[in-house]
Amino acid sequence: MLNPNVFTEEHKAITNAQGVFTVLVGGGTLVGGYYSNIDWANGYYFLHVEMDINGGSNYVSLGSTQLVSVPYALHAKQAERWKNNEPVIQTGFFEFGEPISDQPAGTRLIWYPKKAAFRAGYINSDAWNNNNIGPHTAAFGFDTKASGTYAFAMGNATAALGTGSIASGDRSVASANYSTAFGSETKAQSAYATSLGRETVAKGIASTAIGIQSTAHGVGSMSTGYLSSAEGNMSFTTGEGTYAKAFASATFGAYNNVQDNPSGPAISDKKSSDRIFQIGNGSGPTDLSNAFTMLRNGNIGLGKNALLPDFILDIDGRPRIRHNGETAGIYFNNTQNQPNAFVGMKNNDEVGFYIGNAWRFWVDNIGNAMVASGVLQSSDQRLKRNFQVLTSSLANISNLKGYHYFWKDEHLDQGLQTGVIAQEVEKIFPELVKTDASGLKSVNYTGLIPHLIEAVKELNAKNQELEQALSRLNTLEASVNQLLKREQLITPASKKAR
Repeated sequence: MLNPNVFTEEHKAITNAQGVFTVLVGGGTLVGGYYSNIDWANGYYFLHVEMDINGGSNYVSLGSTQLVSVPYALHAKQAERWKNNEPVIQTGFFEFGEPISDQPAGTRLIWYPKKAAFRAGYINSDAWNNNNIGPHTAAFGFDTKASGTYAFAMGNATAALGTGSIASGDRSVASANYSTAFGSETKAQSAYATSLGRETVAKGIASTAIGIQSTAHGVGSMSTGYLSSAEGNMSFTTGEGTYAKAFASATFGAYNNVQDNPSGPAISDKKSSDRIFQIGNGSGPTDLSNAFTMLRNGNIGLGKNALLPDFILDIDGRPRIRHNGETAGIYFNNTQNQPNAFVGMKNNDEVGFYIGNAWRFWVDNIGNAMVASGVLQSSDQRLKRNFQVLTSSLANISNLKGYHYFWKDEHLDQGLQTGVIAQEVEKIFPELVKTDASGLKSVNYTGLIPHLIEAVKELNAKNQELEQALSRLNTLEASVNQLLKREQLITPASKKAR
C-alpha cells in the first residue's frame, strides 16, 4: 500500500477454470507492516497489486486503485469494539455527564464515568439503575448491587450497601459501613462487621460470624461453628449450639446450658456470678448441659449440676486422683505456704492422713482403722444440755451378751472378731444403734462406756454393802466366839459346886 507503504503481504492464488482468482486483503503472508495498525482516518490509501504468473518473485505491476469506502467502513466497524491484545482506556470526569438510564433485564458491561463505577454481568432488577450505583463502586455477576460509596459486590444477588462494604457469594448482604459478607445468604449488619459461611449474621459493631447459621450479637464478638451465638460484648463462641451471654465470655463444645441471666452484654453489666468460660456437652436443643463452668469470680464447676459453683472448685460427682510414680493424694499448705499435710494413699492397701512428718490415721482395705495416738471426742459440758443420770446400767449391761464371730463379707478382716449384736443392743440401748437406708444396723461401742462406768459404780456400791455386811458378820462371829469361850470357862465350875 502507498502513502507511504504501510502494509505488504503475499498471496499464493490459484485461478479457477475461467482464469479468475480471489484474494482476501489482510489474509496473506505478512511481508511488512500491520494491517490492524493502519490509520484509515489519516489521508487516502491506495491498493497496489503486483503479480508473477509463474509463481515466483519476479513481480509485474498491475497498477494502483484508491480505496474509497470499504476500508473506512471496516474502520467504523472496528471502532465498535475493543481491539484484541490492546489495553482499553476510557476517560471521563467524576460527577460530570449525563446520568445512566434505567437498565432493562439483560447482559451488561457498564463503565459509568459520572460515578467512576463499573458493572459487568446480568441484571434483572433496578440494582444497576442510577440511584443504586454508588460512587467508586464495582459489581459483577447476576443482579449484584453496590450502592454504598467504595462498595464492591460480586456473585448472585449480593448487595454491598454500606460505605466501603464488600459482598460476595450468593444473596449475601453487607448493609453497614465497612462491613463484609461472604458466602451464602450471609449478613453483616453493623459497621466493621464480618459474616462468612452460610446464613451467618454479624449484628454487633466489629463482630464476626463464621460457619453455618451462627450469630454475633455483641460489640467485637465472634461466633463460629453451627447455630452458635455470641451475645455479650467481646464474647466468643465455637462449636454447635453454643451461647456466650456475658461480657468477655467464651463458650466451646456443643449445646451448653443457657439458664444463666447476666445483667447485660456490656462491661458495666458484669457480675461475679457471670459465666465467663463454658464447655458444653449437650446432645441437642432439648438436652443442654455443661461439662465445665467458670464464673467471673474464679469459681470452677465440673459437671452438669455444678453450674453455680460456690467454691473455687465444685465437682458434680466423684473425682479420681491417679497414681503416677507416687501414691495418689492431695497436699495441703500451711500458713507458711508449705505442704504440711497429705491426704491419700499410704500404700496400695491403706489410705490415711499424713501430718507432722508422720502418718497419724489410716484405714486398710479390710476396714481396720489405725490411729497413731488417742481418739478424742468433744465432751465439754458447755456443749451439752438436758443432762440425765444413767440408771440400771448394771442390770442393762448384764442383759447383753458378748460374742466371738467371723464376718460374712470376704472383703472384711476374716480373723476372729469380738463384739455384740446390734439387734440385741437396740432392745436395751436403742440410742446406741443406727440403721442405714438399706436396713443394716451399727453399734456405737463408745456409747457403752458410760453404762459400763455406772455399772462398775453399782457393783462397787454392792461390794461396799457386802463388805460392810461381812464386817458385821465377822464382828458378830467374834462376839459369839467370845461368849462360847466364857461359857466353856463357867460350865466346869458349876459342876464342882454341885
